[in-house]
Amino acid sequence: MGAVNSIVDIVNGVTRLAMALIPLAIVLGVLLGANIPIFGGVIEEIVRIVKIFAGESLIGLVALAIVIWLFRISTGK
Repeated sequence: MGAVNSIVDIVNGVTRLAMALIPLAIVLGVLLGANIPIFGGVIEEIVRIVKIFAGESLIGLVALAIVIWLFRISTGK
């Protein structure tokens, strides 16, 4: 069981790191434009994801609520 807990801890750490980098990527994208080598296109991808959720009306809103709920669980809030 210790190996499974170690894997879960690693996945949680990587997820938290990625969640911390997303706001940084948004700020860099706004300040420097979309030509950033690592974070380029983050804003466009977020807009695309929001359009996908919005295009599905009620089902999209439910899916968006589930995604937000999952992010809140992963951050412990």
